[in-house]
Amino acid sequence: MWSPQPQTMGPPKHIKPRPYHPTLEYLETEANKLCISDYEQDIINYLALVQSQSLINCSMIDLQPEIQWFMRPYLLDFLIEIHQSFRLQPQTLFLSVFIIDTYCSKRVVFKKHYQLVGCTALWLAAKYEDKKSRVPTLKELTIMCRNAYDSDMFVQMEKHILATMEWSLSFTSLEDSLQLSLTSATQYIDETPRKIGDKFHNKKNIADKIQTLSRFLCELSLYERNFLQLPPSTTALACHLLAANILGSDSAAEAFEHAINRYYAANREFDDDETFDEDLENMAPNVVLPFLAGFSDETTDNLAKAVVMLINTFKTCTEALQNKYKNFDNFNYVELLSDFIKKVQPCTQSFPENSHFQNITESQLDSNVNYAAHYLLGLASSPFPETSFMVPPPPHGAPFSTNQAPLTPPSASSTISSVFSTDHYQHNYSNTSLSLTPSTSPMDHQQHKSIFYNSSANNSATMFKKPSSIDHATPQGQPHHLHQVQTQYNHIPPTYTYSHIPAIKRQRGYGTNSNDDKNLEMRNSCPGSSPLAQRSQKMNLYT
Repeated sequence: MWSPQPQTMGPPKHIKPRPYHPTLEYLETEANKLCISDYEQDIINYLALVQSQSLINCSMIDLQPEIQWFMRPYLLDFLIEIHQSFRLQPQTLFLSVFIIDTYCSKRVVFKKHYQLVGCTALWLAAKYEDKKSRVPTLKELTIMCRNAYDSDMFVQMEKHILATMEWSLSFTSLEDSLQLSLTSATQYIDETPRKIGDKFHNKKNIADKIQTLSRFLCELSLYERNFLQLPPSTTALACHLLAANILGSDSAAEAFEHAINRYYAANREFDDDETFDEDLENMAPNVVLPFLAGFSDETTDNLAKAVVMLINTFKTCTEALQNKYKNFDNFNYVELLSDFIKKVQPCTQSFPENSHFQNITESQLDSNVNYAAHYLLGLASSPFPETSFMVPPPPHGAPFSTNQAPLTPPSASSTISSVFSTDHYQHNYSNTSLSLTPSTSPMDHQQHKSIFYNSSANNSATMFKKPSSIDHATPQGQPHHLHQVQTQYNHIPPTYTYSHIPAIKRQRGYGTNSNDDKNLEMRNSCPGSSPLAQRSQKMNLYT
């Protein structure tokens, strides 16, 4: 006997939706940029406020009775593979790690629940950042965890995480800070095509490669515990500077130089005879990009410490992260970074281990390490401190010409330059005297690039002095540069070789076999399991 079949509601599933036209997507993006342009400064100020309120206390995670820091790479590898399989947004990964760290800093987590917390955090972040079609389902999460947890446990953990975080997932991520830094440096990228590997790339391609390499370094920083002690904006800025220098671009360093001048101009002290708006007296100053946490001597110290930890962390980079960026957009970023580290090995061999930064506020870098770190960031023309000198600035109100001698007599061929100065001075040295001539032209970053350091006993901090006054006689009211010795160098950028591998394709199947000898025993016990399932089983070893 015939019986009616139940009909499913909704649109027919056999009809595939038409792809979104690229022109419409471009027009929508430009319209969104135009809409938020009036609120850009408010957004930046809000991100700076949220960053100061969402810093994670990693010392609280140290008190976990069962969770140890050596378990963190296994969980991150598992999450990166899931994140890559579902083609989620980059912001989703950083938000999921933030949720994990925040929850572990406030609640006791047992080993058997560590993977549950990680998968639930990724599920929450995907619902917060991605579109609905990309969000993993409960069934898929259960399969990836090899049925170690049922679907009800994910729902219960989701409620517990949200209650712990007071239902607030707002924070300033590495992706947010990186995009702000990239936006401020895009205008300084050279229009001339540049050869990278065996191909020439235009301005847009170079900007895309700087962004991808910077994001690779940001994801690399997630593996290191000591990066939690730094503001995300500082870590993202260090990743951007290092990535631009690796690709041979001065855009990040030049944008950093102009940002310092803008910061000092916006936060300078007014003279007694200078009038200002009284309504602005009690208002918080606007944040200057990319310094969401402000700019001081500590900022430059943290940049140097960040690049040291990045170089050390890459030496132990996991296979999952390498596989993600070995074939990214037909470009091997892992080989690119590896070749760069090999070329600068004489500079990095004196770098301390990451254990030296257990308390990053108290740890200090040697002056040689500080020079080498800023050289890798593209802020110094030489990694060796004996090629640069520091001359103390003249006292306030001193004349432009003086007979003050430098701390260290320069050689016959040495002249000076500083990319961080805020007083426009041009120095002409003789053997015994120092004459100062005011400069009427802005800093030329392409011709001169150097760094200057504190001449105190520890000799470990890069000094960026705030100007004591503004000379109104300079053109357009530009502040003077600090007094520094300039050294000209013949800097020849290294030549890199790259390999082009086909791009990554989205894989949502779970039947891939692997030939990795490290997981031979696991594959024998679980034949036909996918890398995600193998990673899940490795995580279950700690349960």
